[in-house]
Amino acid sequence: MLTALGHIQLLRFVGPAVVVFGVAPYYLITWLAWRLASLPLSRRVFERGDEIMYDSYQSLICFFFETLTGAEVILYGDQIPWNKQENVIVICNHQSSVDWIITDFLAVRQGSLGRLRYILKNGLKYFPLYGFYFAQASFEVLSSDYLDAVYDFTITYSMANENHFPRRPAPTMSDFLISKGQQVHVYCRRHEARDLPKDSEGRKSWIHQTFAEKDRILNKFYQEDGKMPGVPRRRRLPWTRTFPYFVFWMATLLPFVMTKWGRSAYWKMWLVTSFGSVSYMMFLFGKVQR
Repeated sequence: MLTALGHIQLLRFVGPAVVVFGVAPYYLITWLAWRLASLPLSRRVFERGDEIMYDSYQSLICFFFETLTGAEVILYGDQIPWNKQENVIVICNHQSSVDWIITDFLAVRQGSLGRLRYILKNGLKYFPLYGFYFAQASFEVLSSDYLDAVYDFTITYSMANENHFPRRPAPTMSDFLISKGQQVHVYCRRHEARDLPKDSEGRKSWIHQTFAEKDRILNKFYQEDGKMPGVPRRRRLPWTRTFPYFVFWMATLLPFVMTKWGRSAYWKMWLVTSFGSVSYMMFLFGKVQR
């Protein structure tokens, strides 16, 4: 039998998962409606609406993973221009399913959360709802003519007031949600686009050196002294940045949960959007892309 603590921990994981996945069907339907409605308008008008919608959804994720858990983001290295949105490519080490959420933590601080996009593994395009949306919202990598910089993040995890040794596996999403006092350490490098190698071989060498440096930083943190290079800078995210979006999405979800007609409509939405999105990605997406 689950103990009281076990029930609380289960709720701290299941609750956010239910809300985040629960709003997905009508988010997708609203997004499709906006895409159709904006067809007569300029591409930039559609993109702006898409950014607003995406920001609201990603802010919900930040609420659960940072605001609610009390996670602390500690930055090192180069100063990222937090008061300025830039066109950038982000590269980082990959340890667990939480890593992409850490890029959300950083983007929300810069005011660019709605503009953040991911390069995903091909198999994820068949994930119901999300695979379809990310495929539609994907982008071509910017040429250096339109690129301000490359952000290079090295991410490590630790618990406050806890020994770093021996190294523990990086937290999964469920681990992160049930944790308290989680610390996220991010070593930042900002590379001007004009300083990057222009030729293919030069870029390969640069990427290799970049990830070799990441390995050195990770080994030092996890195996030596538990410290990142440079002076730590704590940058708190105000709860007012994410909590209103939690209230908004809960307000939209409750009618579907609390009423009979809402529950009936909701499951129909789930079936139609899930089946439709997977079918499109399996049978039509490749043909449309040709």
